[in-house]
Order: sequence, then structure tokens, then C-alpha cells
Amino acid sequence: MLGIDNEKLLLESTNRQLRLTTHRLRYYETNKANSDFTSIMLYKISSVQLAYYKSNIWFSIIGIATIPVVEGIILIILYYMSKKHVVCVTPDGGNPIIFETRGIKRYF
Repeated sequence: MLGIDNEKLLLESTNRQLRLTTHRLRYYETNKANSDFTSIMLYKISSVQLAYYKSNIWFSIIGIATIPVVEGIILIILYYMSKKHVVCVTPDGGNPIIFETRGIKRYF
């Protein structure tokens, strides 16, 4: 990784998409259609938000009320699989970095 003078890597996610260095936070997002790279200097970060998103509760309610058992089980599984933790790092101006915490070790 090419970096700023005296910049050192502190943490890296297991999927190598998120990197925290002594100077900045870097995020690489790649998918089949395109790739995106965002870098925020640490002194420019204005807020960090940890949110827990889950799908609509109606998946679970319809799953429980469904007569065919297989369809009900599938809807309940979809409801629980849709839960995710998301972190949003917002800089002073510019685009925020938004990522799921899947693939990142917990250090505390």
C-alpha cells in the first residue's frame, strides 16, 4: 500500500476492504459492476454511527401465519438473514464510508 510519509497500517478487515492507518481510513468496495475507493483523513472525520438494520417484521409474521410450512420457514429464515450491523463514517464534507461489520474482528 502506497501511503503518506510515516503512515503505518493499524488494522485491516479480513476481506481487505477496510484499512485503518495512522493517518486515514480507506475503504475499497468491489462488485461485479464496478469498484469504488474512498479515503478519509482521520482529522476530517466528524461522526461515526453504528446502526443495526433488520428487514421488515412482516416477513416473520407472514412466515408464522403461512399454512404451507416450507414457505413459512423460508420467510422466517429470510427475516433473520437480513439483519446486519452497518457503520457509517462521515467526514467534514464529502461522501461517507458505509460498510457492514461482517468480516471485521472485534477488538473490545
